[in-house]
Amino acid sequence: FGSVPPKINLLEAHGGFVDSIESTVARFIKYQDEIFATAPVRKLVLKGVSKKFDRLRQSRHLRQLLSITLKQNQATNEELVRFVSDAPLDHLQQLQISSSTPLTVELAGAIARARTLGGLKKLSLYYYNAHGENAVRKLSQSPVIEAIESLEISDQTDESLELISQSPFFRSLRSLRVAGGISAVGVRQLQSGPFARELETLAIRSASFQSGSWFRRNVGAHDLFDVPHPLENLKHLEISPSLLPKNLIDICRNYPNLEVLDLSHNEINDEAVQVLASSPLLSNLKKLTLTGNRITREGMVALAESEYRKKGLNLSLRGNAINFDTANELMATYGRTFGNLPKEWWQYR
Repeated sequence: FGSVPPKINLLEAHGGFVDSIESTVARFIKYQDEIFATAPVRKLVLKGVSKKFDRLRQSRHLRQLLSITLKQNQATNEELVRFVSDAPLDHLQQLQISSSTPLTVELAGAIARARTLGGLKKLSLYYYNAHGENAVRKLSQSPVIEAIESLEISDQTDESLELISQSPFFRSLRSLRVAGGISAVGVRQLQSGPFARELETLAIRSASFQSGSWFRRNVGAHDLFDVPHPLENLKHLEISPSLLPKNLIDICRNYPNLEVLDLSHNEINDEAVQVLASSPLLSNLKKLTLTGNRITREGMVALAESEYRKKGLNLSLRGNAINFDTANELMATYGRTFGNLPKEWWQYR
């Protein structure tokens, strides 16, 4: 039920009703009354930039929305600050701002002060180009974030994770996705946070577990897991791209509740894969992503013949070190063994 004007994209319908739409700012402002008169829209994706962006915060219809995403966004930081400060966002649960220009600490401060954002459950901010930890500092000192269950933020440091773990307001956090210069030193901070035992998703991009000497000194990737009962309810782990010691996969066996493991672009070789193939962890995984590593035929065979591998495992091995002939051989021999995998699962280099 409901309809959308031309050039406004229907993204999702729920129970037969239009639920999610995508539009430019200018077109949304032009057709907003028509849209909300016929459709109970709850999720709005706005793309591009418009001279009318400041008019967006005056829309009374924003009060009905549960989710707003600003993507391909080139609005100025001043415009974004005015938007989160003044727009009627009383029922908003998700806010995602993806900017093609650096976001400022002032925006994080505006979010922290916004009285209408107290019900926010998911916050995504991309990107800060420098001193991203100052943005986290603003957020971590505000009761506005008390309900946040999912935080995604870029250009962060170890200090950011320390601030998150020490904040009394991040106690509801269940999912954390950070990008930046994060090391194992920073990740260890999370293990002391008030949400540590409830955290279910941890994703770290462009992390800096890159020094073998760190590992030998017990300050490297080993520390992610080598503590008593660390992040014991973690179900989803992503670390990429980094140069992780092969021992990381062995250590992952200490996480029996992991269901999704993404170790893309980590220089993982056959020896590391064989450790994983012999681990009971594999029997619990629903999705395993090993894209862009150094796995050859030997490692892939180890996964295929593992006694712990479940049929139907969603497995991605794209961009590894096999050629066309080897890929065809593996598919002919093990295709059915892996269950309903797409034909592109191997995608040789």
